[in-house]
Amino acid sequence: MKGLTHFISGVAFGTFFPSAVAAAEAKSLILVLGGVGGILPDTFDFKFARFLEKFDIEVDPDHDDPDPQMIADAVADAINRADKEQKTIKLLLHTIRMGADAWRKYSVYFNSEKQRIEVTIGPVVTTSQVPYLPSLPPPEKRFACAPVKVPFVHTYDRANDVTIFSGPDFDMKPRDGYIEIEFLSWHRRWSHSLTLAAVAGVITTILAFLLQALFSVELALAPWMYGLILAGGGCMHILEDQTGFMGSNLLYPFTKERATGAKWFHSGHAISNFTTFYLMVTLIIFNLNRLTPPKPIFDVAWWEYWLIVFIIPMTLLHTIAAMWSDPLPDTHVTDDTHDIGVEASEDGGGI
Repeated sequence: MKGLTHFISGVAFGTFFPSAVAAAEAKSLILVLGGVGGILPDTFDFKFARFLEKFDIEVDPDHDDPDPQMIADAVADAINRADKEQKTIKLLLHTIRMGADAWRKYSVYFNSEKQRIEVTIGPVVTTSQVPYLPSLPPPEKRFACAPVKVPFVHTYDRANDVTIFSGPDFDMKPRDGYIEIEFLSWHRRWSHSLTLAAVAGVITTILAFLLQALFSVELALAPWMYGLILAGGGCMHILEDQTGFMGSNLLYPFTKERATGAKWFHSGHAISNFTTFYLMVTLIIFNLNRLTPPKPIFDVAWWEYWLIVFIIPMTLLHTIAAMWSDPLPDTHVTDDTHDIGVEASEDGGGI
C-alpha cells in the first residue's frame, strides 16, 4: 500500500476509541498519532535500513553504451556464486541516469523455466517514466541472456524493470538444491514486525508518562492510550502489507524470514489502494458520527450507511475496472520475441 493509505488507516484505528474521538474534538492531535504509526514502518526502511545494506556485487551499466550481456552475466554469476560458496550473495542493480530528467530503462527477467537470466535494454524515459522516442539502442544491443548453473526460484516478480532513482537489489540465498532469490531483503524485516509495533507503543507510553510526571504536561488521555494508538497504526500498516506479495517478518526477532503475503494485489495497484483508502475514510466518518455527542450528525441504520456509502460505489468501481481493464501482457523480452517487444516500446508500450 502507498504511504497515504497507511497514514489514513492509522487515523481510522484511533477513531474506534470514544476517548480519542472526544480528545480530537477538543483539538488534540491524538488521531494524527495513529497516522504517524501507520507510516512508521516504511519510514524506518526507506530512511534508515536501506542505507545500512552492504552488497557483494554492484552492477553499474555504462551510461553511453549499456551492455545487456554484461548485466545478464553479472546476475547469473551472483546466483552461481551463491551456490558455489553456499552463502547469501547480495546483488545491487544500479539505474542508468542520462540527464536531469532522463533515465535509460532496462529489464531483468529471472527465467526459472529455462534456467537463465534475460536482459532487455529499453528506451530512455523521463522521471515520470514516459519514453523519449526514438531512444532505443540498435537491435543487436537490446537483448542478451546468460545461463545459470543451478535451479533458482524468485519469490517476487520475475520481471524487474530498472528505471529511475535507485535500482533494485536481490539476495541470492542457497537452499536445498536451489537458490532462492529475495527481492529487497532489507524491506519489511524488523520494521514490519508486530513485536516492534508493540515496543514502539511501550516507548510512546513511557514518554507520555514522563512528560506528565516530570514536566507537568497536561495530557488529553491516559499515557497508555498514546502508545496504544501509535502501535495500532503500525499494526494496520503491517497487516495491509500482508495482503500483497512480499509479506513481512511478523514476529521479529522471534522469526527470521518474511512470512509469505496473501498475494491479492501489488502494493502499487491503484484500484486496491483507492479501495482501502476509501474504506478507511468511510470508517472514520462512521466512527466520528456514532461517537460524537450528544447525537449523531446523521441518523441512519449502520447497514444503510455501509450499503450506500461503500458497498454500492465500490461494486460499481470494481465492475467498471474489470470491464475496461485488459489482462496484463507478459512484457519481458526473450530472444524469440524481442523484436515484438521493441516495437511495443516504440509505440509507447513498456518492456
